[in-house]
Amino acid sequence: MPVLLPPKPAHECAAVPELISDHFTQAEGYNAVRTRGTTTALLFFTRKGQGFMRSFRNNRESVHITNPGELVLWEAKQPQSYGTVPGSVWDFHWVHFHPKVHWRPLLQMAPVVAVKGVSALQMSADDLGTIDALFAAIHRDTRMASRFRHELALNSLERILLLAQEHSGTKSTRAIDARIRVALECIASEPGKPHSVAALAKSAGLSPSRFAHLFAQETGRSVLEMVIRTRLAQAERLLTLSTSSVSEIAFAVGFSSVSLFTRHFTRHYGSSPRKFRQTEPATTFPEAQLRL
Repeated sequence: MPVLLPPKPAHECAAVPELISDHFTQAEGYNAVRTRGTTTALLFFTRKGQGFMRSFRNNRESVHITNPGELVLWEAKQPQSYGTVPGSVWDFHWVHFHPKVHWRPLLQMAPVVAVKGVSALQMSADDLGTIDALFAAIHRDTRMASRFRHELALNSLERILLLAQEHSGTKSTRAIDARIRVALECIASEPGKPHSVAALAKSAGLSPSRFAHLFAQETGRSVLEMVIRTRLAQAERLLTLSTSSVSEIAFAVGFSSVSLFTRHFTRHYGSSPRKFRQTEPATTFPEAQLRL
């Protein structure tokens, strides 16, 4: 455990705005102390180097060292003491915020036993670029100081918290392997693309056989089954919400023929695409009604 610098004389922070953020790069000697904490929650994301979070229990065991890729959340109204680990340069994002009521489940990270009111989560390497970009968007939008930009900043913050929960899993679900999650995102982004096991395995950095086994283990379905289910779900939306013909939809979602699409759709939904469209409530307006 590195020897930390003694805390500077305790000071109370000025009133923290509802939402404020920045990107800091702080050398050895940086140390912030707030004996009463802040009225806001405080989220850190370490990009490079190391920072420390210290308890006011005044013993060396009551210190948490944060490493690159880690999110650290400090609860509101909890004493704060944090800074740069001696011999390091701490490159990090931070944001003070008032959590929205519906964010409560998103703030559940692993508690840091050494420091009261602190929880942390180590993100996977696949998420680091996305998290970094979202923090950059928060900084930009908070600086622009408009009502809409304020909401955009909160939106980016919520995305960070959602990604963190997806990465960590919940009490009822476990986190899915990051390589498989990337493959699922690829399939969902472009359902009509001819996704092959070989191509998805290559993007995941795995052999086709290892990827196929891991995919089935993580999702409970084969790659082909997942591709077909995703295509059918998109086809259902298009049948309900668009005026495209059945054949147009079949090819748009990636089926090689209308008959193949009809067979899979009927097996999954219990009716043909045409019958499904006739029986589902229309949510689009006839073209004639759109003319002014």
